[in-house]
Amino acid sequence: MRQSILDAVVDTAQKYHPDNLRHVPSILLMLTHIRQAGTRAIAYFQKLKQEGTVTFSDLLKEMLDSQDYTEIKTENPTT
Repeated sequence: MRQSILDAVVDTAQKYHPDNLRHVPSILLMLTHIRQAGTRAIAYFQKLKQEGTVTFSDLLKEMLDSQDYTEIKTENPTT
């Protein structure tokens, strides 16, 4: 999967910024921050869901439940 992401980043950078060789490393450095922001956003929405202060659409509820299931599955890979 990492290779697929790297290939996609390199292809995109070459397509849109062929003259800028530093574009790929800067994008790679940002991936960690993007992942961290996504994790924080999911945690925030799950907190709101547990508190019941906000009404979520069915789709968002399903996405958050799926994320919960994925986290449980990765914490206990033998089950």
